[in-house]
Amino acid sequence: MTKVETARLRETWTRCAPLLAELDALGRLGGNALVKIDGGRSDDGGALPETYTVVLAGGRLRDEFFRRDGADLEKLLRDAIEFFKKHAVAAD
Repeated sequence: MTKVETARLRETWTRCAPLLAELDALGRLGGNALVKIDGGRSDDGGALPETYTVVLAGGRLRDEFFRRDGADLEKLLRDAIEFFKKHAVAAD
C-alpha cells in the first residue's frame, strides 16, 4: 500500500469518526452494529469495489435490520444512522 493510499484511508476514517461515535451511542440504546472491512478479492485478483459492510440489527430495531455493502464508508454510516432513526422503536 502506498503512502498516498494510506493517507486517503486515514482521511476517510477521520471524516467517519463522528458518525462512528453516533453509531456507538445508538448501539448503547440496544442492538448491534457491525462495520466490516472486506479484503476479499475478485475472480481476476483485483480488489473488490464494495470494501465495507455495515450491519445494524436487534434491540430497538426489533425485526428490522440494515445491511449494506459499498465502497463509500461515510455514506454507508449515514444511511445506517438514518435507518435506525426511522425504524427504531421507542424505549418502553
